[in-house]
Amino acid sequence: DVLQLVRPLLYFMLECRNDASKLGLLYSCVFILLRLSGERKFCVALNRDYDGRLPVSLPSFQGTHADLMIIICQKVVVSSAEHLNSMLNGVLTVISNCSPYLTSVSMLASVKLLNLFELVTKPKFLYGAAHHPGYVSLMLDIFNNLVQYQYAGCPHLVYAIVRRSKLFYNLLQLPEFLEEEEEEEGEQGC
Repeated sequence: DVLQLVRPLLYFMLECRNDASKLGLLYSCVFILLRLSGERKFCVALNRDYDGRLPVSLPSFQGTHADLMIIICQKVVVSSAEHLNSMLNGVLTVISNCSPYLTSVSMLASVKLLNLFELVTKPKFLYGAAHHPGYVSLMLDIFNNLVQYQYAGCPHLVYAIVRRSKLFYNLLQLPEFLEEEEEEEGEQGC
C-alpha cells in the first residue's frame, strides 16, 4: 500500500522543515513524492480517507491523504522561508501532478492552496527571480485541474476561490499596477 510510504514521508517533511542539519532528508522526501506523483495509481490512492494517525501537530480536519499532503506541503513551504525557492517548485509540481486525480479537497486544504497562491502572486516575490512566474502557472494549473475534472468534489475550493477572488483580480491587474508605480517613481526622480 503506497499510503504506508506517504505518511512517513509527510511526517519527515514536517519534522525536518526547521532543522538545517536535516535539509537533505527534507529534499529527499520532496523528490520521492515528486517521483511518485508521476504515477496515476499513486495519485488515485491519495483519495483514500486520512484517519488522523500521524504524530504531528496539525489542525483537525476530515479529509483524504491528498488533503494531508496539501496541508503539510503548505506548512513546510511557509515555515522554511530560507529554503523556499529550492523547495517550492518540487512541492507545487507534486500537487499539480496529483490534482487531476483528486476527487475532493477539504476546506482546510482549499484555504492552504489559496495561501500558497497568495504567496507566489505577491509582486515582491513574483518579480524576485525570472523563474517565479512559473509558480503562478503551476498554481493556476492546480486550480484548473481540480475545478475542471472534479468540480462536484471541490465545492470548498470553489468557495475559497470566490472568497479570495481579489487575489486573482490583483494578479490580472498587476501589469497596470507596476506601470503606475514606474510612472510615479519617474515623476519623483525628475
